[in-house]
Amino acid sequence: MSEMVLPRALAGKEVGPAYVHVYENELHDTVKCRVTSTHHAISFLFDGEKTVCFADETKQLAGQEAILFPAGNCLMTERRPQRGAYRSVVLFFDDTLLAGFLAKHASVSGSERASGFIFGQDPFILHFAASLRLLHNQPSEEALLFLKVEEILTYLTLRFSGSFPAFLHGIARRSAEGTFRRIVESNSFNRLSLDELAFLCHMSVSTFKRRFESVYGMGPSRWFHAQRMKQAAILLRHGSARPSDIHLELGYENLSSFIQAFKKEFGVTPRAYQGQD
Repeated sequence: MSEMVLPRALAGKEVGPAYVHVYENELHDTVKCRVTSTHHAISFLFDGEKTVCFADETKQLAGQEAILFPAGNCLMTERRPQRGAYRSVVLFFDDTLLAGFLAKHASVSGSERASGFIFGQDPFILHFAASLRLLHNQPSEEALLFLKVEEILTYLTLRFSGSFPAFLHGIARRSAEGTFRRIVESNSFNRLSLDELAFLCHMSVSTFKRRFESVYGMGPSRWFHAQRMKQAAILLRHGSARPSDIHLELGYENLSSFIQAFKKEFGVTPRAYQGQD
């Protein structure tokens, strides 16, 4: 099974907040390619069929349809028509452009969490997709694409006034949750205070605690303790490390506090746990 990271694989380099790619494939079908997209994307399909498998649902579309799918992982299949090539135009945009759009349209609200939003290409969208073709690889492409992203999101918000705004807020929340998780989990074993973690997340301490409990289902102290104990058990059971070697790595300021926490969790000292069969 092939794998690719979008839009870098299409551009051949890292791209900025917005990027457009004109895609044609007349040689072979792409079946269940593993796709990691660093940007949200709208794929305007002209000829062929596309199937996108997300973690919780599968979306299928044919010629003259389009799909907006959020950044993340999916399995993608693209099939050519019986005659001719698979043809599409894909508009990529990142979290900053999505957040900017939602900030300008404060009245837009909703809670839908679907993985992909499919819509038909009416005359306006067909002309819009055609205009994207003209911008591909143009020197002023990125500045104009910022306007194009806002144009299509505004049009879809007006056309699908209930479901599309809800979808946008759903993917914005999911992106925010992913960023929150990355900050928390990359600091699992660092000796950072809640105040410092909240600062890294651009939140007050009270907001950070509420978000943490919403995401992880428990308070920060309990969660960090569980992660440290789990890692300690792995290091002691499957390695030759001594408690004195790992307590700093796990975020404990001194050996005695680590031994006390471990014994409270497992009922034995780290040394005794390590010696168990």
